[in-house]
Amino acid sequence: MAGVALYRGDFLEASRAWFRATESCGTGGLRAAYLASSALAAGYAGDKASARDLLDQATRMAEESGSLGSHAFSMYVAGELIAPETPAAAVPAYETAITEALSVGASFVVGVASVALATARSVTGDPAKAAQAFADLLEIWQTTGQGPQLWTTARNAANLLLIEGRTREAVLLAFHAEHSPEATAVDETIAAHSGRNQVSINPLPDPEQQASIRREAEAMSVPEVLDVARRALLELAARSSAWPDAGS
Repeated sequence: MAGVALYRGDFLEASRAWFRATESCGTGGLRAAYLASSALAAGYAGDKASARDLLDQATRMAEESGSLGSHAFSMYVAGELIAPETPAAAVPAYETAITEALSVGASFVVGVASVALATARSVTGDPAKAAQAFADLLEIWQTTGQGPQLWTTARNAANLLLIEGRTREAVLLAFHAEHSPEATAVDETIAAHSGRNQVSINPLPDPEQQASIRREAEAMSVPEVLDVARRALLELAARSSAWPDAGS
């Protein structure tokens, strides 16, 4: 139930449901994961104070239980809580989450933290690495059939494409994300506190151009759109020598 609520953007209900779940799972890694999930949803709802308190509890419990997978997830949540205001500050948390998750084979945490890291890098002066990561992740989610993760990644990749002037590919991707039944809910309020970008499918001032790209999107299959988007992202990644390093 908590996962469904998170999917549809009912973050307060998701947070409450995950917290209720902690009451019947004792202590240890599982409870730490539920507390961190509750913190994540509370943060997405804009209740940063409750989110921070829940995350502190989750992190302590993960450390005390020795659950590196749960601790990795807590690091991911830590990044999500600060990314909306200071995305650059979230990068180390995401990197720690990925490193720890890889060490114990926590593939879900690796995946979601990788999407978050690419999203942060796309707006903090590292678009080449972000583009490469998005291209890789789109392929992974498509291959493994992870629809919600695929379309969250697609929206965030579309935002990068839009920033970098690849309007056609951005709109094609955003259009299919908007119309996929597997995509998680997003609006301006949801986007303000979460890692879900809301990307306009009408970014062009020329209505005729807008209509042309929308017609093209309607005529293309999902695999075709993803292929076009990945090619554009890989072209952006190949321009890495033209961009300064994020830390320079």
